[in-house]
Amino acid sequence: AYPLQGVAFWAENVWSLTVAQRLVASLLGGVLLPLALFPPAARDALWFTPFPYLFAFPVETLFGRVGLLEWLRGMAAQGLWCLVFACVGRAVFRRGEMRYSGVGM
Repeated sequence: AYPLQGVAFWAENVWSLTVAQRLVASLLGGVLLPLALFPPAARDALWFTPFPYLFAFPVETLFGRVGLLEWLRGMAAQGLWCLVFACVGRAVFRRGEMRYSGVGM
């Protein structure tokens, strides 16, 4: 599931948000444009976001370009992002549950 789909509690259509999220994740994660082509400052800043851990990090790992210490840091970062999104998702879901009404079900 996509994190922005929690907006569906408040909006009737989240398709455009999902498409925008996929575009941003693909661009900033290294699918549409390799991270090596980003300016150094932007590339360094991207590693503080979850996007490179979706695509670039696994590919770099498969190609053997990631050392053990780097891999451990990457796995820790992925775990941290999973925890952050789990907490945010849970909070959004609980908040949305209070607002949701299923009329005509």
